[in-house]
Amino acid sequence: AGAIPVFVRLLAKDNANLVDQVIWALGNLAGDSPSVRDIILAKRVVPLLVPIAHRSWESSFLGLQTYAWVLTNFCGGEPLPDPEYVEPLIPVLNHLLSINRDDQIVKDVCLSLTFLVRQGPDMVDAILRTEIATRLVLLLSGPSIEQLQVGLQLIGDILAGTEAQTQHLIDAGVIPALGCIVMSHAPREHEIIQRDAYWALSNITAGTKAQANTVFRTLVLRFPEIIRVITHGDNAMLRREA
Repeated sequence: AGAIPVFVRLLAKDNANLVDQVIWALGNLAGDSPSVRDIILAKRVVPLLVPIAHRSWESSFLGLQTYAWVLTNFCGGEPLPDPEYVEPLIPVLNHLLSINRDDQIVKDVCLSLTFLVRQGPDMVDAILRTEIATRLVLLLSGPSIEQLQVGLQLIGDILAGTEAQTQHLIDAGVIPALGCIVMSHAPREHEIIQRDAYWALSNITAGTKAQANTVFRTLVLRFPEIIRVITHGDNAMLRREA
């Protein structure tokens, strides 16, 4: 019935409450199917969403949570969207990750970035150029299990990329952070986190000889514990990745 162009025009209004509702509506539509998502993206909605991320959200915290969730519907789906439409969201996602500690917002931002990583090495390079790597590594040592889980999955996906991309995360301090996770005495329900940390480390050791040696030099004192997981661990997932 022609609603999408109307919603897109309303995004330019000054009324924050109205814009919040429009963002929610567009997010619901984009989440309906990839074809609807692509229709919305083709209306050039992303350039209108970018400045909204930088407005003052103090009086509308739930609005910011909705905004972060909406971005996952634009970045994800199968098949993935045209990278030309969603690459401009990278600085927005970096901004949201740098200013927020809210679990739900961080989880949705990391999910959006995970979708973008699946677009291929060029998109990963664009993400890393924002200097987001340091913030991602910080998620691995934070107090939130939820943020740790999504950050670890995203980091593992990036480490599965090119050697240069792996080096970028190494330079940001990812190896010591991963080492702390694999050595933690986590309860059984969190062993999947340890498995993902081992998996991420294995992605590094599958890189260059220098990168593998960096893992060894950094974690050499922890290797007896890694060997113990292989020889005496009762979790097949952990043994496999170790």
